[in-house]
Amino acid sequence: MLPDIDSLALFVQAAEQRSLTKAAEACNIGVAGASRRIMLLEARLKTTLFDRTPRGMKLTPAGKELHERAKTVLAQVNEMQALMKGFGADSQRALRVLVSSSAILGSFPTDLAAFCHANTDVELSVEEHRGADIVRALVDCEADLGLIVDGTPTEGLETFAYERDRLAVLAPSRHAVASMAELSFEGLLDHRLISLENGSSIMRVLSEQASIAGRAVRPTVQVRGFEGLCRLVQEGLGVGVLPLAVAQRVGNRPGLVMRPLPESWAELGFLIAVRPDRRRNATLSTLLEFLSGARLNAREPGDRRVQLVPCS
Repeated sequence: MLPDIDSLALFVQAAEQRSLTKAAEACNIGVAGASRRIMLLEARLKTTLFDRTPRGMKLTPAGKELHERAKTVLAQVNEMQALMKGFGADSQRALRVLVSSSAILGSFPTDLAAFCHANTDVELSVEEHRGADIVRALVDCEADLGLIVDGTPTEGLETFAYERDRLAVLAPSRHAVASMAELSFEGLLDHRLISLENGSSIMRVLSEQASIAGRAVRPTVQVRGFEGLCRLVQEGLGVGVLPLAVAQRVGNRPGLVMRPLPESWAELGFLIAVRPDRRRNATLSTLLEFLSGARLNAREPGDRRVQLVPCS
């Protein structure tokens, strides 16, 4: 008899948590029931999958092999389930949209609101996430559309240019950076810097550019969001780097100065990302067309927003 999917899911949880109790909790079953499932799985496969120790559960060589293969099977099952759900009438009208923190305060929310007003029967779920997490969710069929910063790895996804912005420095008006004759990113590295957490798209860009210059970004303080960054800059704890559109919305406070970074790499591109096979969803295709039209209508002379065109 072949192992069932629920038992494989429990096995993967136990392998990664190294605890049957935590695995049982994650799978919403009792510990006794989880123990029986693992024992039945071992009996069906005629091999021992775990070494039980006082410190937890450790995979045997057979268990390590099964762990990798079980993850592949579960990923395929989840993908199949997501694709099948896409054929349901209700799910065709519901979309999960994930947005990078760097883009959540740009034009995207306005465009989504306009789309919802024009398509009242569509249910949109919008969440803010890191770029890497957005890509992972799209690849795993856990989301329908993502808005990420250009440069984020997007293997397996189709991307469209959406909007452009520029990184800017936010500094107290009396700070040396505020009156620096020739502003440069490398010059900022000599000052106390407040940044987003490691793993954020902005931090990735800054770290890459610092490395090219033979330097390193060593933030004095790291925060989760731009509101916190702006508040700490306002209190004089350092200077911050953030998208200009974000700075204009949350950093326009008394005693603060915004200065765009002049370097060419400081121009940010924002990309719409989707799985190619998800474009068969009529509602998602409608949203993509709407976003393209919204960007075209928003363009004026000098406007740096762009039409949705596939990225090569």
